Amino acid sequence: MGVMTISIGARANQPPSQSGYLLISVESGNSYVFNSSDFTTNTIPEYIDPEGDEMESIKLTGLPITGSLKKGGIEVLVDDIITKSELDSGQLIYETNIGDEGYEDSYATFVISDVGSSTFTSFPKAIYISVEKIENKPPSQIGDNEVSIEIGSEFVFTRNSLTTDLTPEYLDPEGNPAYQLRIDSLPAEGKLTLSGTECYKNQIINFSDIDLGLFKYIDPTELGSSESSFSFSVSDSVSQKFTS
Repeated sequence: MGVMTISIGARANQPPSQSGYLLISVESGNSYVFNSSDFTTNTIPEYIDPEGDEMESIKLTGLPITGSLKKGGIEVLVDDIITKSELDSGQLIYETNIGDEGYEDSYATFVISDVGSSTFTSFPKAIYISVEKIENKPPSQIGDNEVSIEIGSEFVFTRNSLTTDLTPEYLDPEGNPAYQLRIDSLPAEGKLTLSGTECYKNQIINFSDIDLGLFKYIDPTELGSSESSFSFSVSDSVSQKFTS
């Protein structure tokens, strides 16, 4: 009786069999911090390895034209390798261009390796970057103020009296300073003046003039104790839109 002996050698560990592309969206002026799941479970299709090995690292084979990719604060180069631990510690960051109107970039590409074979996939996949323009918003809040003056005197408005001294105080979503004031209604008694000229309804006054002490309320001398008021809106320095 003959015996056939079959010798079976260990199969070499294979590189990942499937890798997909990545879509990220970020607002203009902000950054995106990558992690390892961005290159495995978040890709289309997802990462697959024949032996079920987890990813080891990625190698960047192409870089974005707009914005920049940085590892540990230093701009990466083509063929730079970023390990899984570096990704999960937030070292790979995409920084958008500040002030851009919004754009799309698909020139960043990568290949991926697994811990079993330490071999990268053969065909690079794209990182599609969508950057959305942020619309600067007008001031979200201005409140009321109350000041006291003597009969026949005047009050010189300051930036603080029209912003931080209000209840609630001036508030802008992006933290931009006040830019202009619009007079929405005039006081029933007395008058508002700018550089000595009486103001009118819907007049717009720059806060630079208010900072110079040019915006005043003048009380009529012939009246006794009374109370007067006017309403106003404020715009910020970036959106230049008034509170509604």
